[in-house]
Amino acid sequence: MCRYVVVGDGANINTQKSILAAGEAAGLRGVAAVTMALTNTMSDGKTVWNAARTEHLILLEKPLTE
Repeated sequence: MCRYVVVGDGANINTQKSILAAGEAAGLRGVAAVTMALTNTMSDGKTVWNAARTEHLILLEKPLTE
């Protein structure tokens, strides 16, 4: 059975590694993770990336018991 968690970073704090570590400490296995960043298109057509506004989608799996 898989569960996913979406967490956002605070200012200059990457939570992805700590969530994966906490999940593994609780007996879950990290299956996949992706980081999404907020971008904005300015009036001149340039794209601006906001490093302080990232979110992580983390997929954790509970191993099957025999």
